[in-house]
Amino acid sequence: PTADGHVGVAFSAPGGAIAPVPTWTLQKRQLMNGTSMSSPNACGGIALLLSGIMQAQGGASPSPAQVRQALEETCVPLGGEAADAVLTYGRGLIQVDSAFTYLQRLLTLHTSRPDVRYE
Repeated sequence: PTADGHVGVAFSAPGGAIAPVPTWTLQKRQLMNGTSMSSPNACGGIALLLSGIMQAQGGASPSPAQVRQALEETCVPLGGEAADAVLTYGRGLIQVDSAFTYLQRLLTLHTSRPDVRYE
């Protein structure tokens, strides 16, 4: 947990056995693991989610709280019955397709967390 009592990890993204094949390695195959793979995976998934939802909603931009809600509510839980699973994996593994559907419904119904933005 963090100093303010928050769990710390909101959700997880795949980060094991990713085959990015970077050109600087001069190798045809290489598997990479860890946060160096899961962070770009999560960011790319969220970028796709935002791009798709803005196109589907005619340019309407969801709030950061709405995006987080959609991602957290559609995660596939990880860690089984472990007592500390939420501390390790957050709400679970992100599911961009499910989050897209959830966010579309959320924006249509206008029922979500308050729209909070920092400028």
